[in-house]
Amino acid sequence: NRFPVFALVRNNNINLENIEHIKIQAILGAVIGLIIIFATILIYYLRDIKYQNSKNKIILNSQPNIVIITNGKEIIDANKQLLKFFPSVKDLEDFKKRYICICYTFEDLEKDDYIINKDYNGKNWVEYIFENQDKNFKVAIKNSKEELRHFSVKTSSAKIDLSVIVTFIDVTNEILQIEKEQNEQRILFQQSKMQFKRVISLEL
Repeated sequence: NRFPVFALVRNNNINLENIEHIKIQAILGAVIGLIIIFATILIYYLRDIKYQNSKNKIILNSQPNIVIITNGKEIIDANKQLLKFFPSVKDLEDFKKRYICICYTFEDLEKDDYIINKDYNGKNWVEYIFENQDKNFKVAIKNSKEELRHFSVKTSSAKIDLSVIVTFIDVTNEILQIEKEQNEQRILFQQSKMQFKRVISLEL
């Protein structure tokens, strides 16, 4: 009579061990399944980020103007037009090593509408432009031939992680044309003034 009882207890122990083993396998399976799902989502997410970055880079490089992303202290990213304007630099990293920020290339023309690298009441140059988007600001930068180029500067209407998209539109030809017209008007004025003096002197 003792043997059947012992066999029953033993069978119960075996069944309990099987149940525990099945539980462990189920938990492991669930954990592995969650890891696979998480890894799949992560891969998809990283691919999506890579795709978006590539897409953004294509859009940036398709712009005819210099476009940069900056916090006003250092350059974060830029399109290929920046490297074309500064042919002595190999890539963006090389530009960062040489200049850190594009603002260090701004020439001081001592004009209110020309931005330079200075403190604007506690704001750096890009923050100042960003908060005064109703104004038309310009910067002057020398190219590789030491020729002064004039740019109209516009910022994005929103920030991206404290950084701003800045577009530099070359308006050198327009500026030179305005200066030429102003010089012509000045010459005409001087000529008219001299002519007037001659007429007055003749009448006297």
